[in-house]
Amino acid sequence: MALESAAQIESKLGRSVTTEILPASRFFRAEDYHQKYRLRRSAPWMRVMEAAHPDQRGFTDSTAAARLNGHLSAGGSEEALREQLERSLLREQNS
Repeated sequence: MALESAAQIESKLGRSVTTEILPASRFFRAEDYHQKYRLRRSAPWMRVMEAAHPDQRGFTDSTAAARLNGHLSAGGSEEALREQLERSLLREQNS
């Protein structure tokens, strides 16, 4: 998929992509304080996420927290945020 994506970008830009694409290797989780950076700086939203995910690993792996972090980083409507969070929290509760 990464090679296909690079080929599409090369076609669009009309030049080579110079980023090296390698097979995945060993994965290292970032320290807790690096996880969900923007979300951690929003006390009201962190209270919501801590209630839903009292343990650090659950918070780190939470799709809802990832979406909220992205929303806080990039902006977006409150309605879209609510819809995303409701879908994500429902999926997490059902898994």
